[in-house]
Amino acid sequence: MFTRNPDVTGITFPAPYGRAAHTATPDDPHVLPHDRALTAIMDARQRSEITPDEMIAQIRQAGA
Repeated sequence: MFTRNPDVTGITFPAPYGRAAHTATPDDPHVLPHDRALTAIMDARQRSEITPDEMIAQIRQAGA
């Protein structure tokens, strides 16, 4: 969205269950707040920096 329409500077996504809304921006285009953490965890697993069990534990801890 941000690359196709540079006039868009942010998109706010309402959060359920009383959590704060999340705003995606060109610098942080993740739709959900925990997407950045999940991406980092999966990248670490792909680089063999963590085991599959560590990946699962970190994903659970991230609240995904």
